[in-house]
Amino acid sequence: MAIKNFFEKRQSAFFEELVFDWGVIAFCLALMGYFSSICATIALMPLLVNRQYALPIVGHEGVHFSISENKKWNDFVAQLFCFLPICGNLYSYRRFHIAHHVHVNTNKDPEFNHLCHFQQEWATPIKAKSILKFVLKDIFLLRSLVNIFWVIRISGPKNAREILPILIFHSITHTALYLCGMSWLSLVWIISLLTFFWPFFRLRIWIEHKATPNTHRIHLNWFWQFLIAPHNIWVHYEHHKAAAVPFYNLIKFRKYLDADLPIMTFEEFLKYLAQTKSELPAIESLLQIK
Repeated sequence: MAIKNFFEKRQSAFFEELVFDWGVIAFCLALMGYFSSICATIALMPLLVNRQYALPIVGHEGVHFSISENKKWNDFVAQLFCFLPICGNLYSYRRFHIAHHVHVNTNKDPEFNHLCHFQQEWATPIKAKSILKFVLKDIFLLRSLVNIFWVIRISGPKNAREILPILIFHSITHTALYLCGMSWLSLVWIISLLTFFWPFFRLRIWIEHKATPNTHRIHLNWFWQFLIAPHNIWVHYEHHKAAAVPFYNLIKFRKYLDADLPIMTFEEFLKYLAQTKSELPAIESLLQIK
């Protein structure tokens, strides 16, 4: 397979994944409405949030202009269907994410800078049960809100041009739901984002760049792929080697790439975290993000 073939864009592959995510979201919301009970809503919420969480990951293709050769269409699709629904903005996230790619795990990496604010949560060695404790704290808003605040600070909209689309989108959406007598959907959507969204995000952060100077090479089974690393985002080492390769070509690209770094299973990775010492620098020693 020629190297150029890995960079070919197939919109059909992207939209299959996008439709699946939104289909699961619609299915969860429909069941919540059908049963109309708090127990059913709570039971379905993790699955709902899991696909909310998947939206910016598939939208991440738009950040690298990998949805379409037409950049305006690329940005329109990613913004409308992936970022605005979760109160994000494609353009502010692109600014953050490109800086992450260029300066990964250095003091100029905004993601690394964020983690340095919360050293007690991200230092290793750490056991799986300790990570699980942080996940539970996230669900009950003990740690998630402060982390979400910092994520918004470093990757969120910075001016009226970036904030306005979010306000317009949600004003129209939630007003329409209210007029249709389905304002409960607005409440469920917001609660989901505040409770279960960050735990999924936290788990994915661990498998990408933690306790390594660069990027991990990991293989996940179908369960962990669905849960914390959908749309092949788990093939992260290869993504950082060639960010323009669309997600649906990353597994083939992994086989093509001649890399010396071994591929760990998830179980091997957990052992690695439990045995590897890495300390984040004090935030005062880093360049502050303005």
